[in-house]
Amino acid sequence: MQTNPSSLKRVRSWPLAASALALSILAACGGGGSADGGVAGGGSGSTASVPVEETSGWWATASKASNLQGAVYTSTLEQCDTVNRNLYALKSQVTVQGGPQNEKSAGLVPEAKFYVRVTSPSGNVVLGTSVGSPNERPIETDATGKFTTCYVLVDILRRGSDSSRAGYDDTPNNGNEYKLWVSLSRDFDPNLTKTDTFKVAERDTPLPPQPTTGSIIVRKFYDKNVDGQRNADEVYLTGAEGGWLVGVSRGTMEATARTEAVFNGLALQEHSVWELMPDQPQWYATNVYAGPFSTSTPIVVTAVSGTYKMNTLGVTPTVAGTAVTFGNVCTGDGGQLARTIGYWMNKGQSEIGDSELAALHALNLRNEDASKFDPTTAAQLSTWIQGARAKNMAYMLSAQLAAMKLNVITNKVSASAILYAPAAQSTTHVSGFATVAELMDAADTMLGRTGSAFATAAERQRMGLLKDALDLGNNRQNFVMAEPCPLSFATATAP
Repeated sequence: MQTNPSSLKRVRSWPLAASALALSILAACGGGGSADGGVAGGGSGSTASVPVEETSGWWATASKASNLQGAVYTSTLEQCDTVNRNLYALKSQVTVQGGPQNEKSAGLVPEAKFYVRVTSPSGNVVLGTSVGSPNERPIETDATGKFTTCYVLVDILRRGSDSSRAGYDDTPNNGNEYKLWVSLSRDFDPNLTKTDTFKVAERDTPLPPQPTTGSIIVRKFYDKNVDGQRNADEVYLTGAEGGWLVGVSRGTMEATARTEAVFNGLALQEHSVWELMPDQPQWYATNVYAGPFSTSTPIVVTAVSGTYKMNTLGVTPTVAGTAVTFGNVCTGDGGQLARTIGYWMNKGQSEIGDSELAALHALNLRNEDASKFDPTTAAQLSTWIQGARAKNMAYMLSAQLAAMKLNVITNKVSASAILYAPAAQSTTHVSGFATVAELMDAADTMLGRTGSAFATAAERQRMGLLKDALDLGNNRQNFVMAEPCPLSFATATAP
């Protein structure tokens, strides 16, 4: 039953300043309730504050809108009353109808007016809307809650890109999908809205053709801090170092180039992207990335034969050029002034005083019989170093550790310098690299756990690796260089 007009004349135009009065009238008329799960977005929400204008022009009680039932759907003008369709050749063919979902269910709010719009499937882009047009609420329902007619969408909407033009813009969706919204609310409140989706083949502007091939860009950078990431101060490896051989392959297809390399015309499938490792053994791979350099995430690099690294990468038509970035670093003296165990048992004796001996006392140095060694004089230390051998690996490891400790405390080596030490298990650098401090800590911890010649095979092997890393460091051979080293590929072969 229609509300008595005399009780609502003062809120006919629903000005913002009159909202308090309007709410009190709606409450007196029995407003309130919740929307059902069939509305856009689902869920529930109170509509007591939302008035509904009937086709007569008077505001109805909010209870009429408190349970938005029924459905909306699209069809053609010829079949609008009976057929729910979703596929169309032309925009002009799409009409909208609404009412009960079936013969036994209720329709939409009776004798009401509705706003309408068309958006992208996500709803983020408004392609056409009745809001702001001469007739903002073009859709009307009869006493049963059914649309009074079939509405042709292009006739009742104004384009989102140009409100002076009728119709709706092309969807950004590559599948030509659109979303229809019919609502009691000007801002299309989900609790007061019904939606449907449809597809139209026609487009004002045809979609650009989809690419049939892709491209891969291969770059290499000098990872001087060995963190596996390209930082702003780390240079790309270019032809200045002689050029680095990289390539892509798929089945019988193979292409090789020198950095920086761009491989075009690749089939849209997975390709193996590889880098050859140079003849110089002091070069190491630190990591490989796929994607934009600023948001790359590490992906596994598989060593295939020891001469190159490979990564499998999928090429998709949505990527104009997929970039693969390899990180590399080389080792040498690294600018350090390290001295060997031979130096410390001869010429270096004069540099060893009480503070140096105290620093060695703090370490878990071992004798050949696995007993603890705490030197009290430089001469005693010299004799101990001279007798070091690998019969008990802990003894030889101790001698190399003592030499590196002396290098650090006499300022010949920086404790933060990075070196190649695969057994050190650094937490701050990629696998295989560690700081001098991390390497010494790993060696000292190992000696504290076992100083015996009867250590397990695994323990002896790890002590040997730690000893080798310290030995190379004391000989200035495995420190990370600040700048790229020379390289060549005379003997390297592609996969």
